[in-house]
Amino acid sequence: MGVKEDEIDMRVAVGSVDEAVDARQALSVRSAELAAQRRLALQAEHTLVKRDPRDMASAIALGFVCVRLGLRAADSWKLEGLLSERVGSLVERLNEAAAHLGTGEHTGGEALVRALDLGGPELAAQGEFEAWNRRVRRYFDEHEQWLEADLELRRSGKWRFKKMSTGQQELIRQTCALFEIDLPGHLTRGSAHDWLSQYKANLLYRGVGI
Repeated sequence: MGVKEDEIDMRVAVGSVDEAVDARQALSVRSAELAAQRRLALQAEHTLVKRDPRDMASAIALGFVCVRLGLRAADSWKLEGLLSERVGSLVERLNEAAAHLGTGEHTGGEALVRALDLGGPELAAQGEFEAWNRRVRRYFDEHEQWLEADLELRRSGKWRFKKMSTGQQELIRQTCALFEIDLPGHLTRGSAHDWLSQYKANLLYRGVGI
């Protein structure tokens, strides 16, 4: 017995409804995924580096030790430069400082302060570079995490046309001041990233570790 025409029409109608429902469900799922990615991207842009409240307490406690030795904020780069040296170089500087202190009972803290005084501008420049170097590494790590948080933004490349971030502006200014080069012109987020990547590559080519 054949199928009536109205039954065929009904089956077609039901099939169309099912397809429409499936399409709406798929769209809804995709929209939810994109919304979740956008939320992650927004969070990543502002909270990738999460500061532990205990860090501030540690900084204050350690700062008191340095202040007790007579060090001030202006000595921070010199101290960072000294502590970034290889053990052999550090020992040599401390031995030189001990010799300058002369005979008598002297503490390790006194030798450390004298080593900073003797190292002066050299240690300060070294410490400033180490601080910049650390910031550059953190920037590239955060940049990758930011793009990983939003794969759609990464694939489309739309992030490149966004406004340059405050972090990029500060890092570029610090880079130009440190290496005494001219500030680049107007940059987008993408071109700013390219500028930083190129400068990093140039330093690696010149044998400066980053």
